[in-house]
Amino acid sequence: MACRFSVLSQNTGGSLPRRNLDWRRSGTGRRVRSLYWALSSTAIAWCLSGCAQLDGSSAVAIGQRIAARSNEPERSEPARKPDVRSAATKDFGLPEPSGPIVASVLARVNGQPILAEEVLNAASARLWEAHSQTPAARWNEVRARILREELEEIINRELILQDAEARIPPKNMEKVRQIAHKEFESMLRKRKSQLKLHSDDELRAYIESQGLSLDEMRRQYERTFIAGEYARARIRPRLEAIARQDLYDYYLKNPKEFEQPEQIRWQHIFIDVDRFADREQARAHAQQVLQEASGVTRDEEFALLAQKYSHGPSQYRQGQGEGTQRGEIRPPEVEPILETLQPGQVGPLVETPRGFHIVRLVAYQPAGKVPFELASPQIRRKLQADLWQKEYKEFVKELRARAYIEMTQLR
Repeated sequence: MACRFSVLSQNTGGSLPRRNLDWRRSGTGRRVRSLYWALSSTAIAWCLSGCAQLDGSSAVAIGQRIAARSNEPERSEPARKPDVRSAATKDFGLPEPSGPIVASVLARVNGQPILAEEVLNAASARLWEAHSQTPAARWNEVRARILREELEEIINRELILQDAEARIPPKNMEKVRQIAHKEFESMLRKRKSQLKLHSDDELRAYIESQGLSLDEMRRQYERTFIAGEYARARIRPRLEAIARQDLYDYYLKNPKEFEQPEQIRWQHIFIDVDRFADREQARAHAQQVLQEASGVTRDEEFALLAQKYSHGPSQYRQGQGEGTQRGEIRPPEVEPILETLQPGQVGPLVETPRGFHIVRLVAYQPAGKVPFELASPQIRRKLQADLWQKEYKEFVKELRARAYIEMTQLR
């Protein structure tokens, strides 16, 4: 029996929290394969080759692990600033607590508590962005929606984590946790460098000044990282099973998606005659620049020459010329020259009343339909993305169906 896969409930959009998956844009994606194997060739191979089909003893073992987690003492909130408690009670409509500060539990997933603070931390970036774009009259409504969506995403994440912990041997899970920890530390180092901070204490102080907790950020990041990699490991075989015929069928059914206009990519250096004593002096200088430009073989080399010599906008645009289609090229005098060039070739000096122009053709793409062979990688990415959403939703739907979830009633 093949594994069934699925994911988020209808009100969550079908994806893991965005901020905590920034690793895909920060270089972690290059280590996905190493993480996949760190999950253990035996554990993941077993998980992917029929993990949904459990024998009686396996089902009992999973039930015992979940029961053990539900009997663990509730996580109590460590010493923290009073305003965190106030923010939690205010944002979630909870009654103001009295006595010792105890974490506000918003939900329990098979006995595992989800605290108000972790939802606030997860939602902080979205709340910050939405606040500047939302009219004051609608802010309470928008804030409540964002917080509820983040709570649903965390519930889904916890369900995936519990499934991973039940199916993967503890030693292998520990390896994954170590990788997740290293990824978080790497992200912190990059953030510290971006902020030009000099110590971990300065970084912690900065994070706390934003109303966030570094410890909770670490916990959120690592748990989301592990859940994301486990979900990808479960779903990956389905994504890789997309056949070439599937790509070709999509190509034939959606011809308009692959129509492309003519595109001319070119580079430009402008020598302004007003920068010289007379036109002949400007011409002599332009000839020297042309001779130097004719020897370049890479776009980056020409861009450096444009930065050094050009008196026009191309100086600040990596040498990029203005206009990418016939009739849009500026100045129009250079268009006939570009039509005669091969990619990588520099044309003869073009003289206009204002000065002299040196042009280089980077690439030419005629109008027409993108060939299937060129379009197939794009089609594969689209089909995989669509299938990922479908399978992820099914995966979470299945996990929710057999889970016990308690929710705090929020206003």
